[in-house]
Order: sequence, then C-alpha cells, then structure tokens
Amino acid sequence: MISHYQRQRPRPGHWPCHNTLAKARHTGVFLVPQGYTEDPSKPVKCRSTTFHVPPDDLHYPHSKREWRFSTSIMERLLVFDMNTVQHRVYVFIKMIRKSIIKQVVDDRFSTFHLKTAMLFTIENYPPNIWRDNNFLQCAFYCLTTLLRWLKIRYCPHYTISGVNLFTGKLFKHEQNNLYYIISTHINNNLQCMFSITMDNLGNRLSSVIFPQSITHLKPRGILNELQISDCYVWYASEVNHFLESIALHQTIPGCLEMLCFKEDNGTALEKETATVLLPLVWGFLASNQASRCVYLGQPIPWDIFNLYSLSFDFDLLSNRLKFASMLYCNEKYEAAANYLTYCEGLLGPAVWQYCGCIGRLKTEHQKEFREKIENTQFKDMIQKYIAFHVIFTQQDFHCVPQHLVFEMFRTIEDEDRQQRHPEVFYEWMDLIVIDTILFLHYLQYLTHRQLNQCNRKVVALNNLYYYISSSEGCGHIDTAWNMLGHCYELENNLHLAWICYSKSLQLYPRNNAANWHVARIMNQHIHG
Repeated sequence: MISHYQRQRPRPGHWPCHNTLAKARHTGVFLVPQGYTEDPSKPVKCRSTTFHVPPDDLHYPHSKREWRFSTSIMERLLVFDMNTVQHRVYVFIKMIRKSIIKQVVDDRFSTFHLKTAMLFTIENYPPNIWRDNNFLQCAFYCLTTLLRWLKIRYCPHYTISGVNLFTGKLFKHEQNNLYYIISTHINNNLQCMFSITMDNLGNRLSSVIFPQSITHLKPRGILNELQISDCYVWYASEVNHFLESIALHQTIPGCLEMLCFKEDNGTALEKETATVLLPLVWGFLASNQASRCVYLGQPIPWDIFNLYSLSFDFDLLSNRLKFASMLYCNEKYEAAANYLTYCEGLLGPAVWQYCGCIGRLKTEHQKEFREKIENTQFKDMIQKYIAFHVIFTQQDFHCVPQHLVFEMFRTIEDEDRQQRHPEVFYEWMDLIVIDTILFLHYLQYLTHRQLNQCNRKVVALNNLYYYISSSEGCGHIDTAWNMLGHCYELENNLHLAWICYSKSLQLYPRNNAANWHVARIMNQHIHG
C-alpha cells in the first residue's frame, strides 16, 4: 500500500532522487498505537489495547482499538536527502511554530505538520530556488503549502495515502485562525521573525539589518558553548548532591542495588545514568574497605584494588587521588609517587575542577573547557575534563593523611553551628572535602618527602603554593591554605605555617580547621 502510493503518486521527478526512492521502497513500517482520538477536545495519548478488548463491551472506545502505520524510517531517509538550505528553512519555520503558532493551538499543530509541508514543497518546487540568497522566499513557499491545506482543511500524509493529518488534532475554527495568522505574517513579509527570542534570533537579524542598534551580541558558537556549559554546571551540581548524600548517609548498599538494577533493566537514559554513577559508588566502597584494612594493619586484598579500578571511570581525578592517598597511608610510597605522576599527566588547561559546596567559592570553568564541550561526547567529557572535589568520610579517614582529619571537626563552638544554617546546606562540613588539583600536589609533597626526594618535594611544594596564590579554581581555599601550612610545619618553618593558617582564618573565621592548627602551634610554642 505504502510503496504503491509512493511509486504511483505524480511528482515532477527531481526529488526525491531515484536512489532515495529505491532505498525507501525497501524500508519497513512500524505498527504503533493510534495515540489520539478523533475529537481534538480529547487529545489523550493512550496505549492501544486492541489485543485486550473486553469481548462483551460493545461501547469500548474506538481510539483504543486502533493502530496505525508509522513510516519513520522512510521519512528519515527523505530528511537526510535534504540539502543545507532546506534544513535551515525547516529549522526556521519550526522556530516560527514554537514562538508564535504554539501560543494559539499548543502542540496540536506539530513539527510533523511542518515536516510534511517541507517534503511536499521540496518535491513540487524547482531545485534551483533553494539558495542562501533566496532563503526567505523558500520559507514563504513552505508556509504557502500549509495555507493551502488549512484552506481545504486537509493535510495529506507524505508516504501514506488517504490520511488527513489534521484529524484529531485541530478544530475547524482553529484551522481558520491558523490560516489567518499565517497569511497575515506572510503578507507582512515575516516581520514576526524579529520578535523571536529563541537563540536570540530577532536581535541577531536586527543587528544585521540595523548594525548601529546592537553592538554587543555574542557569536552563535559562543552561545552554544555557554548553553552546553550551563548543562554541565547543572549536571555537576546534581552529582555533587548525590555524592554528598552517599558520603553523609552511607547508603552505599542501597545505591549499588538500585544502580545495578537500572543498568540492567532501566530505560536507555536510566542505563546511561547508572553507568556514569556506578563508578562513584565503587569508589566509596573501595575506600571504606581499604580504610578498615589500614586500621587493622592488614594488607589490601586484590578485590579492593579491583573496586578502585572500577571507580576510575567516574571522572578525571577524584577516585584516582583517593587510590593514591590509600597507597600513601598504607606506606606504599613508591607506588603512590608513580601513580601521582600519572595523575599529573592527565591535567591540562581544559580541566574543570568543580566545587559546589555552599559557603565556599564557586569554581568557574575556563574558555578551554567550553571549547571542548561541543565536539566531545558526554561521557568522555566527564572522564577527561571534569575533576570533582575529593570527599572522605568517617568510614574511610584512615585512607587520608592525618592532618586532614581535622577538617572533619571544623565546627567547634556554638557560633560555628549557628553559621551552618540551614543545616542541610552545610552537612558537607562534617566531611573532608578537598579540591582535586591541590590535593594532588599535597600528596606529591608528602610522598616525595617520605622517599627523601628533595628536588621533587620542593617542586610539589612550589606547585601547591603557586596554585593557591592564583586562587584559580580553588573552591575550598581554606583547606588549601591549611595543607600548605602543614607542609611548612613539616619543613620546620612555623612562621610560614602560622601565616598560612592565618590567611585561611582571614577568609573563613568560622567552621575552619585552621583554628585547631593555630591552637596546636601556640601550644607547641608555650610548652616547647
């Protein structure tokens, strides 16, 4: 039926081309539920129950008995056969629909109606009209095709004969209203396009026609980068909430069970989400189990090393640094130093060190990060260019250098507690939270010190100092100064250590572990 209609319907012959028609004849069709009633006042999307119709119910709704053919594969071939100008015209009239027409009839006049109009217009108009300098006229032709259908109240299906695409979608008076609206805009030479806010189109067109009126519009590429980077900011924020929830409430078994189930049985989006988040949970589990082994003085079994290995796919650095920290705390200094060198090699100017903790600095992504996001797949972007801050809990603090355990007890007095309001936003203060790149250099200093590698130790200390001094990408800058102060303490330079802790307290006088370190140094000075 479908192939006969496609083959016999009169057409000029220039489009679709013969090769595309030959491929289209060999595509199959899908049998799908009707999805709408014959009455536009009841546009309910319902799953067809044709095979479960109650045998004695003579009044069972016909909309639930009916199925329809879908020729989506054939239509996909036709859309792929469109040239660049035709695609641009299609996008333009979709923008008109969403910005203007949708306000009148919502989504019942859909992009499928527009796609059908595009296909018929391309078929019926000569190929030489589709030029960049004839763009607006081509849009007129497509809208004129729609006007003709609205006038006769019949929108034909491109691949199936005898189907009116207005049925069950638009009332007669709505078709009349749309005819009036579209014809008005055509008669006004589509002046409506200057009011389209989507992608700032109206202002962009105005800046071309009246360049003196607008002087500061961003290029389209920059806008794309900013929009996608905003999506990554949202993603990082949501992952940060999930990460803190696991760390604070120790819901690892439940999370593992839920994510493993979604990975095997969920929708495509749920499977992708589970694949991204599972390594995060593996990292917490590995660190918890390794911490217990370090506490008991037992060797780390290989199954824990395997858990660490599974966790490395979460992001660029956070779980890798937890692994290196475990090696250091387990006195595997050579292995720790080698792995930290590997981690340092993963860094680059495009890496975004993320911190989302309320009450601390927000880390901004750099221009190099935005330049990567348009041409990098989502999962690769996370694993190669995003570094979440490192989190340790009470269950795994034996896998973190002991100086950092003070960070877990930053809240000392009632004034500190009062500043943590509302409490739910500041629960991270009961954890050890460290910026990744700073933690990398801190671990390098500690490790090379244990190995008596003086030159490499000095390089690590200088890297830590210069990174803190620039304050670029530092979220937990107070913790960073506290780490640097500890390094100077180990260098027996209490004067510089005191300066570091003082700088930390100048930034955050409350809920700061530097209060403990200042008290320690004073005690050493008094009783030393």
